[in-house]
Amino acid sequence: MSTIPHTPAPPQAMAAELVRMANCPHCWQRPGRPCAVTGVPGDHLARWQRAERRGLITRADLEAVVARLEVIAAHVMIRDGQAGEAEPDDEACPRCGAVNWGMTPDGRLECVTCLLTEPAR
Repeated sequence: MSTIPHTPAPPQAMAAELVRMANCPHCWQRPGRPCAVTGVPGDHLARWQRAERRGLITRADLEAVVARLEVIAAHVMIRDGQAGEAEPDDEACPRCGAVNWGMTPDGRLECVTCLLTEPAR
């Protein structure tokens, strides 16, 4: 009988799964689902903070996410596998060049550095 080697998930991926055990206090997404349900999945920083307060993730997990952000605000999106780091395929803001997107209350993308919002569709 052969065994398949188990590759553990990176700590950030495990933390993201644990974060989703709490609902999001910003957009009120229910547990188990990402806040951003279109595009790249992710969760609001507010959800990460709630998960840390409830003991689902450690303070170190939260610090690792916050340390990579340009702006620290509840509405900032932490994308899966990204934790605030820019990926080569991320789209930079056309106004300021930052790669740090959040979401407005009406569901549009917003640059959290210069507050440029995507046009309404």
